Amino acid sequence: MARQRQQRSATMRAARRLLHIFAFSYPANFGFTRKETVLIRSRSEQRTVIPEACARVRSIASEPFATSIRSVLAPRPTPALDRIRQRHTAFGAILALLTGPGGYRPSIRRDLMGRDGPTLARACGMHQSQWGDSRRVLI
Repeated sequence: MARQRQQRSATMRAARRLLHIFAFSYPANFGFTRKETVLIRSRSEQRTVIPEACARVRSIASEPFATSIRSVLAPRPTPALDRIRQRHTAFGAILALLTGPGGYRPSIRRDLMGRDGPTLARACGMHQSQWGDSRRVLI
């Protein structure tokens, strides 16, 4: 029994988490349209997390509509990149930096970041290209 539990636990750890990226738009004041991105990490299929994404965005807006939904492999945490991100950005995680709402693209100033800038830009570009995202970090 204990061995089966260990095998199941190892299988769950080995399964990569998916990142479900939901982009929503909703009407704002004075005829403007606002955009919101909802990120959900899970090991389950996209359709099982749609209600959760809708509930999250409904807490912000009354009439949201989805503009895109995609699922990609979530990046694995890297301590070196997390240290660089923590030192030079206000983002809480690399994932938030990569999936900024409204077409956000981070820009990196080499004069302020030194060698950390190209390292972070390469890592972000690698993940975005794997996901089919056309955005890249500006250096």
